[in-house]
Amino acid sequence: MEQRLVNLYNQQAMFCYGNVEWSHKIHEKAADLFTTVNSWLRWIQLILAFIISADIIKQFGTDSPVISGILIGCSLILTLINTITKSFDFNGRASRHIMTANALWDLREDYRSFKYDIQA
Repeated sequence: MEQRLVNLYNQQAMFCYGNVEWSHKIHEKAADLFTTVNSWLRWIQLILAFIISADIIKQFGTDSPVISGILIGCSLILTLINTITKSFDFNGRASRHIMTANALWDLREDYRSFKYDIQA
């Protein structure tokens, strides 16, 4: 009877260990995704801001409506990206996922210790 209980506890600990490890990996991947999105958006913001504020195209003395349209499009895209980054806070979300992943890692180690204690 005691061996049966030990096996049952061991199976339950392994199941929980697997769930915690899976959740840990998911939070790590989510943090990586938010960090990557934030990095890309920052670079796009930088490039668009340079195009708009430097006004390089106007230095050549052209008053083409196509160039004005491109600058207006860049301004609209930059405004949209600024709104997205202010609304969603990708860095904050990434740091929260990292904190959760670290907490799950500690729980994973506790399950591992518990599993070895059961087997001993």
